[in-house]
Amino acid sequence: MSRKRHVKNLQRSDVKPEKIPIKIGTIDNLESGADFQIQIERCKFLASYNWTKAKEPTVFIPGAPALWTTPTLPITIPKDDGKARIDQNSDRVVAPSFVPFFAAMLTMQPSYSLLPIALVTDRNSLRKLFDFASGRRREDWRIEVELVRDTLFLTRWEKNWVRTITGSFHSGYGHEFENAFLEFEEGLEDSSAHHRIVEYEIGGMKWVVRFEADGILEGVAVVRREHLVPPASIIEVKCTGTEKGSQLGNKVAQCWFSQTRHVFIGHHKDRFVKRVTRAEISSGLDDWEKNHQDKLRKLMTLIKEVREVARQVDNGKCCLVCHHKEKPRVLRVFKSDDKGLVLSEEVKERYWPSGVNDSIV
Repeated sequence: MSRKRHVKNLQRSDVKPEKIPIKIGTIDNLESGADFQIQIERCKFLASYNWTKAKEPTVFIPGAPALWTTPTLPITIPKDDGKARIDQNSDRVVAPSFVPFFAAMLTMQPSYSLLPIALVTDRNSLRKLFDFASGRRREDWRIEVELVRDTLFLTRWEKNWVRTITGSFHSGYGHEFENAFLEFEEGLEDSSAHHRIVEYEIGGMKWVVRFEADGILEGVAVVRREHLVPPASIIEVKCTGTEKGSQLGNKVAQCWFSQTRHVFIGHHKDRFVKRVTRAEISSGLDDWEKNHQDKLRKLMTLIKEVREVARQVDNGKCCLVCHHKEKPRVLRVFKSDDKGLVLSEEVKERYWPSGVNDSIV
């Protein structure tokens, strides 16, 4: 049975990076490193939680994703309207966004050690760094960096955590599509989002990755006492108005970093969803992995270089900044006086116990 945990809401400082970067890197100088296969191995589920709709920041631990339900088609859905949270982990908690992460881990993995973990990150930060390593630039972004003992934390940073959607001509249908096709189970009806935490090995390192999961396959049994669901049943959901080209877009890279193997795509025209296709992308993930080895090796190099910089900075805290219009493609590292993770010595001792020798590559 899930328990409610209240999360203290701290004020986020409006700190800007210092004017002079401590390091500047370009995509042209980013080496792909050793010529070995980059693949995700031994992926395992660690913990989960659901954000609730309560005014006071509150999470259900353990959590469970919403169940995919298929209404009778065609169905009319309105355009997205109102306020949409870009990242609830930061909007609801403001700083530090890893509070619900540690609350879930404390409940579901009380004896877990982060000593052998090289990286703890959100999937969103991995996608941004991978885009940079791939030479793609979609938007300006910033990622907060903090080294705790020898584990690197990457924290998502957004200028605005809440986006106002007006229901105008340019608004999409994604949120309303999810509302129509996804439903949280009994006991979790007050949920607004489900987040999962997994561990896997990649490039000679161990990573812990947090991501938001849209839903679970229809008809999958859920162990209600723990709200545990089979990782292979997790799904991503997308709504599109195009019938040409790839319907998955950038979903494949996103799914690869979380090892999500099912995508449901709703096809709409003038607010009418006439059909839904289910994409089984297990083989697609394998193909994507094979076709992006050079870029994945560059990502491994980038992660290791960021950790080396963090080792040399006071308190191990800095931030990465990328401006998408800048040429050549540049990643700047600034010192950061952001509040960071704000971990107590008790938490550090629990997850990085002293006297234990477990080195990180």
